[in-house]
Amino acid sequence: MTEAAAADGTLRRGPHRHRLGRNLAEEVAACLLGGHGMPYETGLAAFHAVRDAGLLTRGADESELERVLRTPLDVSGRTVHYRFPAQRARWLAAALRYVCTQRPPTTSHELRDWLLPVVGIGPKTAGWIVRNHLGSDDVAIIDVHVLRAGTDAGVFDPAWRPTVDYPRLEAFFLAWAGQGRVRAADLDAVIWSERAHAARIPGRRAAVE
Repeated sequence: MTEAAAADGTLRRGPHRHRLGRNLAEEVAACLLGGHGMPYETGLAAFHAVRDAGLLTRGADESELERVLRTPLDVSGRTVHYRFPAQRARWLAAALRYVCTQRPPTTSHELRDWLLPVVGIGPKTAGWIVRNHLGSDDVAIIDVHVLRAGTDAGVFDPAWRPTVDYPRLEAFFLAWAGQGRVRAADLDAVIWSERAHAARIPGRRAAVE
């Protein structure tokens, strides 16, 4: 597979087509401000707001980050308020200090493990950062959409939970992609795009969930 579905349903091409940021610090910010139940478009708008304010640096001020995150966001013409601005500002300031003052590993699993001590970054978010930044197919992003799709397809045991079974879920997901001869990063992106968009169509939510 040489294409991946973007959040707006378009197709992107290239070795790093999943990237949201221009460097690792920006990728960490984009993924940290998204996820955790945050609508994708809202997280992306928040990321663009803090990036445009010039705050994604090693000396990012937590209060300035919070000020920007408390400012209403324009999301597809709607005014949206970002949830938990104080918490996310605190997490992001600490993450930027960590990422910008050390030399990160360059291999997928080492980079993911290096990110895990950062508050607010668990295996899913770390895998998301690594997948995007390195264009890696060696990690998986086991979010609710992938978990449900894998369970529906009979790939995952319904009893498995990301909080305790993440390595097992990741291994089975990567094997699933290999069996289908598709890139793991692209399989993840397509599942996320299809199921996330289907959940927003009236009458299809129940089928997706």
